[in-house]
Amino acid sequence: MLEKALKQKSNRSLISSDGSMILNLAGKVSLLKVMELEISKIYEFSELKNPSYGTFSSDLSMIAYKNTAGKIAVHDVKSGDLKFKHNAVKYEGNMLYFVNNNKKILSSTWACEIFTIDISNGDTTKLIIGDGEYFDAPIIPGLLNNEFFVCCSERHIYGGNLHVYKSKLYKLYLTESDMHYEPICELPQCDGISPVKLQNSLFFSSRKNASSSSSVIYIYDMEKNVYNEYLDIHKIYSLISGEESRDVLRVKHISGSANEIYLFLVIESLSEIYSPTDTIMIIERKSKKCIKILKHNFISNVLLFNEDKHLWVGTWERVYIYDFQSLVNEQDKEV
Repeated sequence: MLEKALKQKSNRSLISSDGSMILNLAGKVSLLKVMELEISKIYEFSELKNPSYGTFSSDLSMIAYKNTAGKIAVHDVKSGDLKFKHNAVKYEGNMLYFVNNNKKILSSTWACEIFTIDISNGDTTKLIIGDGEYFDAPIIPGLLNNEFFVCCSERHIYGGNLHVYKSKLYKLYLTESDMHYEPICELPQCDGISPVKLQNSLFFSSRKNASSSSSVIYIYDMEKNVYNEYLDIHKIYSLISGEESRDVLRVKHISGSANEIYLFLVIESLSEIYSPTDTIMIIERKSKKCIKILKHNFISNVLLFNEDKHLWVGTWERVYIYDFQSLVNEQDKEV
């Protein structure tokens, strides 16, 4: 059940660990306070143009965000004051995190360069994975503090075109003064969508083989160090629609609920006839059942908030808020 629509665009969003705040990134960065269905603006930051990734410190005293030019800004949550600003790299790269007891920022570039920045003095430590052999490098928190996973894709250039055949997973270890990594395993070709961690597993989007166009979701078990196919998007989409889809179906966003029960997949259909409409599949993680689908134009992010009572659907045009339990209890076909 749709409860309200906010006149606010959303390209990316994340919720604080205690559920009291949402950081929303669009043309500007908005820090929002959550009180049941009342979502109010605490601060709006415009320090950096075109913000793309954001994060909270572990004690929720700071937020950090970066933009498409690779610049990073850190603000105090209580006062809104700018605490730190740095020209980290020359282009956007991937997500960022507070590390080392919130003293540093960890992030990565598209060239598989991992770096930390000390927010007290700007000192930077860099580490390159693969020596130019790989690209992209989304970082995902591991099972322990200051332990992360990095997923790098192998690049091959043929006739001036980039071809990707497989990806490699690395484990990254941080200390107070240094960082190092070790290879873990090879993975199927990752689609460039940031993986999501639920319990002891990583969920990531890929394809079955080089000739396949539609996405497949794989699951990697962090403890057993094995991966398996989790969901065939084309197959489940055909079950939902009741007929075999001829479109190319790509996952453009993956996220999970804080209670780790649900997986949210945003699917775009690439057909000969262009359509701005995207589909959200709400997957029950253990059963692998799609318990609900939603459609909106230009969906960019999905999250659960207010103790998993409400669903936030961020789009390029506005944010839609749903009563989550009423939504999943509606009589739709379960597949």
